[in-house]
Amino acid sequence: MTGKSHLVAGTAVTAAALHQASYTPPSTGIWYWVALGIGMVASLLPDIDSQNAMIKSLVKGGGQPRLTNALISYRMRRRFPTVVPYLALAGIELLIRYTLAGLIGLVPGLVQHRGPTHYLVTAVGLTALVWLISYQADISPMYALSFGAGYLSHVWCDTMTRSGVRLFAPLIPKKSYHCLPRSLRLTTGRNQSYSELIALTLIGLGCGLAFTIPAGIYLPAAGIVVVGMFVATAVYERLRPGRKRIPVR
Repeated sequence: MTGKSHLVAGTAVTAAALHQASYTPPSTGIWYWVALGIGMVASLLPDIDSQNAMIKSLVKGGGQPRLTNALISYRMRRRFPTVVPYLALAGIELLIRYTLAGLIGLVPGLVQHRGPTHYLVTAVGLTALVWLISYQADISPMYALSFGAGYLSHVWCDTMTRSGVRLFAPLIPKKSYHCLPRSLRLTTGRNQSYSELIALTLIGLGCGLAFTIPAGIYLPAAGIVVVGMFVATAVYERLRPGRKRIPVR
């Protein structure tokens, strides 16, 4: 999937997870949107192992100090008393942006694409780390939930593609797992087809049900559906017509 597709899916999954956990406005106020933003960023994180990662472009911000521009209006920037702090803040923001982008750019040279950043153990470990930080800082676990939902949504969506994901590496290092049969798997990059749009639509509809079905019913049902997709795909691929079978001797 492309970065934009992961962003859409991650937003939908994070919003559904927050609603099911009763983290909804107005009770959470502006912090709901912060949590949703964390989920959106987390949905792009696994692809930091790619040279063309969308998150790298977002961090650079097109070479513009966008946060500083949002804090200081255009008119204020042109006035002498405020131009100095504006330039200082803009310089600091750009320094941070390009430093982060440079660090992200080092990752593809260290790990292969769809390698460790896509492992299930990485997703669980990072989510646990965010939860631990939240716990130690006496912050709501809402942010750990949104991070985990966004990150796992990316990994799950990549199991819909032809390449699949080595979910259980490094324990099972060579086997890639898919949640769709071969004929339905998505193509990625420039050769993507309408099947990706259909997949995003179905994900959106499935997440939309989270706003109408109680957590006691929705969460078990969603878990059964996701696990069932992997099991059904594995069974189908093993039994599908035309599959080459090694004769038993």
